[in-house]
Amino acid sequence: MNIPPDKYKSLMAVSHKNKLIKIPNKIMRKQRWAEEQDKKLTSNSVCIVCNYSYYYKDRGWSKNVKAICHPFKEYKQPFRDDIKLHLFSESDYCDSMWMEDIPLIPKKLEYKYDFFCYTIDSSQGVKCKGSYSLPLISEVAMELGMKGLILDYYPKQIPVCNSGIGLDVIVQEVRRGLKKADNIKIHRGWVSQSRINQLIQDCKFVIFPNTKDASPRTIPETLLRGKSIMVNQNILGGWKYVNNVNGILYDGSFDVEDLNSKEQYYREKIKEALIWMSKRKDNPIDIKNNFLSKYGFINTAKRMASIINEIEGHDQYKYVAYTDFKNYLKALM
Repeated sequence: MNIPPDKYKSLMAVSHKNKLIKIPNKIMRKQRWAEEQDKKLTSNSVCIVCNYSYYYKDRGWSKNVKAICHPFKEYKQPFRDDIKLHLFSESDYCDSMWMEDIPLIPKKLEYKYDFFCYTIDSSQGVKCKGSYSLPLISEVAMELGMKGLILDYYPKQIPVCNSGIGLDVIVQEVRRGLKKADNIKIHRGWVSQSRINQLIQDCKFVIFPNTKDASPRTIPETLLRGKSIMVNQNILGGWKYVNNVNGILYDGSFDVEDLNSKEQYYREKIKEALIWMSKRKDNPIDIKNNFLSKYGFINTAKRMASIINEIEGHDQYKYVAYTDFKNYLKALM
């Protein structure tokens, strides 16, 4: 299910009396100035961090914000004492409920590719998705006799880099590096969830070299497909999903400068991680169930209900979620 990228969201709840009701509390997803927050948010509202900029910038906070749900290991910004922090991500809501057309991938004995990777062939891919490290990952994989499949899922056409400066230069370097990689196949353009499922079926595990990313849904969606994951430990959000059941956090670089200054170090760390992942014998059903034991729609809607209940000083709500999830809330009644 695609969640419309609104700056603010309305909420619905299932009460303990088993009634579906719209509640007055609001959610702020994207970072806005405090003056706008005052106008858009009702009292006892919540911020769910859906952009990495929250990690670096402070645009002030409305007194209507009573809780902040974030995906970060640590938070650099200062907050008022009355704002409570929760390690909670929008991607926690991901569930096989809205992936019914995507069957759980069976465990194979042989795969066409060793790994799969999502990226964006643009400056955003360099800044957020860790695409700058793909040529190095490809080189190391080639040394190990491993093959990879990369999905450049947006835009549909390769963007033209004309400026010749900054991130555009790096984008061009990444393209040249991957063009030399005979062990890598690149699939470009937006594809449906069903098509992603078909592509991933041919791969043993999925690599996430992402860095400045606030808990991308592609990580839990991968786990719901029963696939192992190899995640850059320097990703701002999404690290919390990794455990010994489903994969590893590898020591990856945080940005291009970091990679260039310690390339040999990161080459060795990538090599260690690829070898480790190639030897894993994970069970797809265990991976899926492990994720749903802590996250998924039911657990996450319960957690949001507890946050709202705590803010308001009552225990009226059993489940709370965006109004976009109305039908899923109905199913819990």
